Amino acid sequence: MPITKSAKKALKQSIVKRARNNIWKKRYKLAIKKAYKAIEEKSKETGVFISNAYSLIDKAAKHNIIHKNKAARLKASIAKKVKELKIQLGKKSTAGKTQIKTPKKPGKVVAKKPSVKKSNKKSPVKKPNIQSSEKKSSK
Repeated sequence: MPITKSAKKALKQSIVKRARNNIWKKRYKLAIKKAYKAIEEKSKETGVFISNAYSLIDKAAKHNIIHKNKAARLKASIAKKVKELKIQLGKKSTAGKTQIKTPKKPGKVVAKKPSVKKSNKKSPVKKPNIQSSEKKSSK
């Protein structure tokens, strides 16, 4: 059991961080399982599951839940499985579809205020002119 105040606080923080890390770990592991299952079944939504798994693996690596090399290994193993089973991922073709671009709606036009240049130079500080009333003259 922690004794000092800082050790008690560190214990509380580690408990919270552990819970958060476990949530991330469960999310990316579940995504990997779904991706493998979709690959094995050769379903139409395989690409979606793989994309989701890649995204969650990258996020877990970004948040230091897993090492970046482990993330690379996991993604490579998914890609290897896809290549072994020769699955064509759903590439959407736009051959028969025509895309119509809608014109942009004009926004509010706001008149610009004239820019006033402010000099960043500081005004020189005037030093007081001290003249001694007694002039020493040397002869």
